[in-house]
Amino acid sequence: MSKVVLRILSISITVLFCLLVVCGLYQVGLKCYDFGYRVYTEPPISAQDGTEMLVQITEDMDQMELAELMVEKGLVRDAYLFLLQEKLS
Repeated sequence: MSKVVLRILSISITVLFCLLVVCGLYQVGLKCYDFGYRVYTEPPISAQDGTEMLVQITEDMDQMELAELMVEKGLVRDAYLFLLQEKLS
């Protein structure tokens, strides 16, 4: 009787673990799809006419610092999305 209970418990834990892995992969897939979709369909920050903004960029800035500066100034929404779009352009 004890072996049967342990076997059922073992199978239940295995099924639960597999279910958690599948749900986790599904969530990661949704996030990746959403990010990839936004690369090509990100709407503009403002639908109004453009305004001029002065942003000082130095030669020693790397791409991530530039992306963070753009987010800080309100020119882009997502620094990582900006980086990917910059690499693809």
